[in-house]
Amino acid sequence: MRVPILSLIALTIIQCRESEPNINYDSILGKWKVICISETETSTWQSANAVYIFNFTRVNGLGISLDRNSCSGIFDIPEKGKITIDWQGCTKVCCDSNYGLKLASLVPKLADYSINMDTLFLSGIGRLKLIKQP
Repeated sequence: MRVPILSLIALTIIQCRESEPNINYDSILGKWKVICISETETSTWQSANAVYIFNFTRVNGLGISLDRNSCSGIFDIPEKGKITIDWQGCTKVCCDSNYGLKLASLVPKLADYSINMDTLFLSGIGRLKLIKQP
């Protein structure tokens, strides 16, 4: 009697693993507008004082529009809920705001993501909240 019960338990565990959703890159692709940032996990949110756009592309590229400059990098999603960003750097034309500079400094420190409907949350050392753009 124990063998069929153990087999049933093993089969259930295998079925649960197979039913886990695959990583879906499509959910993060596209343009996202920064709504607010937090410099640490516990600090208060600071609302964006200008339009800052993250653009995740199909070839794992990441472009960010700041006040005057733009930044680029490569992202990967190694497992569900995790993100790595290889930061390539930013142009240095002129005069990004302190908020834009803080935003750019947080990007390479991000390690986790979650998406709830049209809202993207990025976190690590600091947090970002973004809204999907059409």
